[in-house]
Amino acid sequence: MTTTTIRISKSVHHVLMEISHKTNKSMNSIIDEMTIEYRKKIFWENVNSSFEKLKGDSSKWKEEMEERKLWNTTLNDTHE
Repeated sequence: MTTTTIRISKSVHHVLMEISHKTNKSMNSIIDEMTIEYRKKIFWENVNSSFEKLKGDSSKWKEEMEERKLWNTTLNDTHE
């Protein structure tokens, strides 16, 4: 794995050291995990924002509800 150097504030460094001591994880692994979690957070914020935008457009929302009804009927399919 290749690495690079980044500059962080002393307060962030202190927080990372504190978390590292409490979890017995390296600061690098903590930063890796935090970055992944932050990416997920942004993803879901964008999903929620797009969903709210969709709900705000009555014609598109109606279209969405009609499509969901079609998909819900597929759940009643039985495979024997």
